[in-house]
Amino acid sequence: MQILIAIILFEGGYKINIYYQLAILFMNTTRFLAPIRFGILFSLLTIALGFFMGMIFGIGEDAIKSNLGERAASVLETVYQNDTEKAAAVVSKSWTYFKRAHMHAGGIGTAALSICLLVGFWGRRPVVATYTTAALGLGGLGYSVFWWLAGLRAPLLGSTAAAKESLAFLAMPSAGLIVLSVSIVLFFWIKDFFFLGVSKNG
Repeated sequence: MQILIAIILFEGGYKINIYYQLAILFMNTTRFLAPIRFGILFSLLTIALGFFMGMIFGIGEDAIKSNLGERAASVLETVYQNDTEKAAAVVSKSWTYFKRAHMHAGGIGTAALSICLLVGFWGRRPVVATYTTAALGLGGLGYSVFWWLAGLRAPLLGSTAAAKESLAFLAMPSAGLIVLSVSIVLFFWIKDFFFLGVSKNG
C-alpha cells in the first residue's frame, strides 16, 4: 500500500513538474519570439505565396500561359509590330519569371524564417532583432512579388527587360533589405561569437 501511494505521489509530482516546465518553455518562447514577430509574419507570407503559386501553377498552367498570350496579342500591332515570334518569346520568358517568383518565395521565405528564429533565440537586443528580421521578411516578400509582377507586365510592354525596369522601385529596395539584413545578422554573429567570445574565454 505504501509503495502504491509513493508511486501515485511520484507520478503526480512528475506530471506537475512537466506542466511547470512546459509553462516556463512557453513563456520563454513567447519572450524570444515577440521581437521577431513581424519578421516571422512576412516570412510566412512569403512561403505561403510560394505555396499558393505552386498550387495555381499545378491547377491552371495552361490557363495562365493562355492569359499571357492574350495579353501579348492585345498589343501585337502596337508594341510588337506584328512580330509573333518576339511576342511568343516574351510570353515564354514571362512564364519563366512566374516560376522564378515561385522558387524565390519558397527559398527566400524559408531562409528568412530560419534567420528570424536564429535571431530570436540568439537573444540579440530587441530593437536590432525587430527591425532586422522585419526588413528581411519584408524584403523577401517584395522580391518574390517583383518577379511575379515582372512576368505579368512583360507581355504588355514588349520585353522582360522593360518590365523589370518599370518595377525597379520594388526590386531594388527589396533586394537591398535582404542584403542589408543578412549583413547585419552576420556582423553581430561574428562580433558576438568570435570576437567577444574569444575575449571572454581568453
